[in-house]
Amino acid sequence: MLTLLTGAVFAQIQILGPNGQLITSSTIDSVTQKLMDNAGVTGLSLGIINNDKVSYVRSYGFGNKSTNQRNDTATCFYAASLSKPLFAYLVMQLVDKRLINLDTPLYKYLPRPLPEYENYKDLSGDERWKLITARHCLSHTTGFPNWRQLNPKGTQKLEIFFTPGTHYAYSGEGLYLLQFVIETITKQKLE
Repeated sequence: MLTLLTGAVFAQIQILGPNGQLITSSTIDSVTQKLMDNAGVTGLSLGIINNDKVSYVRSYGFGNKSTNQRNDTATCFYAASLSKPLFAYLVMQLVDKRLINLDTPLYKYLPRPLPEYENYKDLSGDERWKLITARHCLSHTTGFPNWRQLNPKGTQKLEIFFTPGTHYAYSGEGLYLLQFVIETITKQKLE
């Protein structure tokens, strides 16, 4: 039993780093813990993929610090806007495959005019929807508010507040529009 325990304690997993060098699991753990301590991060889950296979999964700290609930690999964290870079990466892969062009107006990828879709009916009467591109969605320059429920006029309607491409205004609605177009192009749900 002692031999098994000793072997398990000293067992090292080696992971191939981005530069091609091997990194031990203890190095990953110590660097991760140091970064968490320096940044005041109370909980983190880490997954490393090598050659299309999960090679390392580890959780650190707390899932809920206020209740002293420890984090584990089954802990769910609210990702919110952290998923946006992943979505942007997916879009750029579709750009590389020439399935979408960053500067082509998005309505050209749809079988019907945008205001004919239930979620976009509020845009009828404002032809600027024809200007919106994937680049505008990814750079938050669509002219949309962040969310229609937060419309500054209090109407809870989706409106375009400036000509697409002329100003920056953080917009989850713009990314939802791009998601809708991507799902139409690929005939697959984003998930």
